[in-house]
Amino acid sequence: MKINIDDLKSYSKECRLLIVEDDHKLQKSMKHLLDGMFKYIESAHNTEDGLRVFKNYRTDIVITNVLVSESSVFEMTKSMAELYPLVKFIFISVDKDLETLKQSMENGAFRHLNKPLVGESLLKALYDTVRTIEREKSFMLFECQLHDPLYDKDNLVMMFKDNIPTMVNENFLDFMNMDSLEMFLEKYKNGRTLFEVHEGFLYSNEDTSWIKTLSENENKLFNVKIFDKDNEARHFIVKLKHVAKQEDYSVVSFDDITELNLMLLFNKSKALDDEVLYSMNTIIKLMNIVKNNNARVHLVNHYKGLSIINHAQVLSVEEMQIIFQTGHTQLKVIKMMNSTILSCDITSAMILCQDIQKIDWDNQLVYFKKMTFIPSSPVERKLARVVPGQHNVTMIYKTVTIKDSISIMDIAMNSARLSLKRMPSGIKISDTVRVSIVLALKNRQPIHINCEASIYLIDKKDTTTYVVINYVLSGTAKEQLESYLNERQKELILEFKSI
Repeated sequence: MKINIDDLKSYSKECRLLIVEDDHKLQKSMKHLLDGMFKYIESAHNTEDGLRVFKNYRTDIVITNVLVSESSVFEMTKSMAELYPLVKFIFISVDKDLETLKQSMENGAFRHLNKPLVGESLLKALYDTVRTIEREKSFMLFECQLHDPLYDKDNLVMMFKDNIPTMVNENFLDFMNMDSLEMFLEKYKNGRTLFEVHEGFLYSNEDTSWIKTLSENENKLFNVKIFDKDNEARHFIVKLKHVAKQEDYSVVSFDDITELNLMLLFNKSKALDDEVLYSMNTIIKLMNIVKNNNARVHLVNHYKGLSIINHAQVLSVEEMQIIFQTGHTQLKVIKMMNSTILSCDITSAMILCQDIQKIDWDNQLVYFKKMTFIPSSPVERKLARVVPGQHNVTMIYKTVTIKDSISIMDIAMNSARLSLKRMPSGIKISDTVRVSIVLALKNRQPIHINCEASIYLIDKKDTTTYVVINYVLSGTAKEQLESYLNERQKELILEFKSI
């Protein structure tokens, strides 16, 4: 087998090599052949110097002549192995008899080469050696990672080096119905095609691979879909963690949450089952996953349309109580609203948190005892929407003018929500109306907007009708409303801070 030098270099670049050879010409030839392949190459002309150099550098590989003069080479290798049990020895000898080979093997030889030494055979021996060193290093790192309390015993776990899979646990092979990592890599193109396409989930595409996305978002939780050995779709939460002090290594863990039946939360074309929407048990299990992965969530509230969003951490999850830690600003608005909306990476649906048990201001904690999924929420707003201050609005529908019993609940660049005590007879969705709006700000001239609008939504509650209108502004009117919304948000920030 012809060795690809680039492959050898890729595995040997972090390895340290020691050559113990009393033949100066041969030693020089080997160093020349291997120049640039290893982290560094040391040399010695006898076993005494060889042991001294080894003690200083703890090399990963030792190439030594079996017949180096002055003392037994096997005593040297025995001392080296006691100092560093993982060292690999490549023995070289002129003698081809079985006794010499037997002695080499008994003294820890990884490979035995005969003189005259052929460059190709040396490169092949070194390739096998550095590959074994790489696998042993990966195995030890992987075993250490598996003992991390972050990984549950039931998790599927993979380890990567430079985004290429190097190790998987038994759970992973069993789930995939594979006998080895090599079988998996061949079937799934180095893992690239492992995840199935699903709305809102992580999977590879033409532009990037899923492992690259994970690597760029360490500790972030992602949803993935994988078919098991019975060809049934399973829903996993995955997270990548880089190995400390080993930047090229990373570990990906898979937590199976199929039983929570949350895939529908990511499918916007399907309605959510009430059993899923209102299942406190499902939310508790979900929050446990967030807590166990030390993942941060966001708490979202709105004060007169002003979005107030802060990070939070799940500190405790019990049967009828979930405790979050967040900042004082968020706690203040939560107390005012008596609720908050929670968003997190592992579900596209928002979670409405209600029924505050208590707020611990000293430790910045809030206790909720009721949580439900909501398919959409004000968190998804793409445009600023605020409750206006002083204002006037007039709406004209055909020949009917409404002026005194109408007000603006909130307003954005392309729509407004109105409250009417008296609704024009016959008005319906998609009808066209004309609106005249005056919006005032402190220490500023009021702005005037006069435009056509279409009826988007009509919602009657008791004696009040709420109407959403859509409009398209341009020119001065558009600039004025954009400026108003920015300034109004600043007013609301100051107002909220003063409470």
